[in-house]
Amino acid sequence: MLMDIRAAFESLVKEAKWMDDKTRKEALLKVEAMGHMIGFPQNLLKHGYLEDLYSELKVEKGMFLKSVVNIHTVNANKALKSLTSPQQRRHNISSELPDPFVVNAYNVITHNFIVIPSGILRVPLYGLGLEALNYGAIGFVLAHELTHSFDNKGRTFDKEGEQKNWWTQNTTIEFNKRADCFKKQYGSYKVQDRHINGRATLGENIADNGGLRESIRAYRNYVNRNGKEQKLPGLEHLSHEQLLYLSFANVWCQSTTKQADILLLQDVHSPAKYRVIGTLSNMEDFSEAWSCPAGSNMNPKEKCVLW
Repeated sequence: MLMDIRAAFESLVKEAKWMDDKTRKEALLKVEAMGHMIGFPQNLLKHGYLEDLYSELKVEKGMFLKSVVNIHTVNANKALKSLTSPQQRRHNISSELPDPFVVNAYNVITHNFIVIPSGILRVPLYGLGLEALNYGAIGFVLAHELTHSFDNKGRTFDKEGEQKNWWTQNTTIEFNKRADCFKKQYGSYKVQDRHINGRATLGENIADNGGLRESIRAYRNYVNRNGKEQKLPGLEHLSHEQLLYLSFANVWCQSTTKQADILLLQDVHSPAKYRVIGTLSNMEDFSEAWSCPAGSNMNPKEKCVLW
């Protein structure tokens, strides 16, 4: 799935007429160099790895507070040691990986590395029976994280995870034009009579929009390789692409209080409702799949597109 998504992103880069050849080449090299960890670090299976990892740690029976202090002391010492060895820090990502059981996903832009812990590889994001549903849910998550390497912040890091400007001036101007479109779009949405902060949520909105475009392309790659899937029992009237978009929307289905809505406006992610509406309304493929009339809310004439 990740390889399909990577290929989909590469195709979007190659088709981006607003990029010049120099920047395009660097972008393709960056995605090619991107590392990943799916599930859990393979080091966990190596004999003696865990013993070495905790060799400096002492947990003292009956002394909970002291043991907690010991844990933080060991972690602090490791962090301080890494500061004196930037080369080692760049190539040793294990200290920055989340626990495998965490229900989340990450892009470690300082390592050009995406992490999908085993905790998120469960229903309702994975194991949904049809790959159309899986690509719309966990596939979107994978693509979202990959796209973070090319959002307004991630793009300022190179393939080695070093902060470096590898964009030409003209391509930067074109990127910012398209990014401004997202700022205005999401900034126009209101929750409890308060506007979403289009600037603060920009990176996540870019990742959402690019991620879903990659997901649908990746699923088509899967179908080309494996053939069409069976219909979903009870929903045979829906196409597989319609199911993919339904699966994506279902990920963000939630119920919140008014107070929670207001608090969520402080987050770098747009509220769930607009992660769905904002992303889908920018996609011509969605409008075609669901026959949305031209000029309707879900098929506006002006769409924001970056990746």
